Amino acid sequence: KKKNLKMSQKSLDEQLCDECAKLKLSGHSLARVKELVQQGASANWQNGNRSNWTALIWACANNHVETVRFLLAQTDINVNLVSTDGQSAFYRACGAGRNEIVQIL
Repeated sequence: KKKNLKMSQKSLDEQLCDECAKLKLSGHSLARVKELVQQGASANWQNGNRSNWTALIWACANNHVETVRFLLAQTDINVNLVSTDGQSAFYRACGAGRNEIVQIL
């Protein structure tokens, strides 16, 4: 018998950030990112254990264009959040040579 446990907000947010950090690895997909956002995960959550990178910064760094588009479509997205070293999603995309993402941002 499965228990239907509601995840804490931090857990959802952390999973979203982790999922975007792993996007370049096989087995991680936009579908999972969408699922987490639909469950209430915030794309603006900053992971203190990973230099305060947001899901958007991770998606930009990993050159995952469709995830970037999806995250930007969220009404509460804050593209100006920065990591502990001052990098925004735009700065990270520029620094990594992610030209298509730079144009989207």
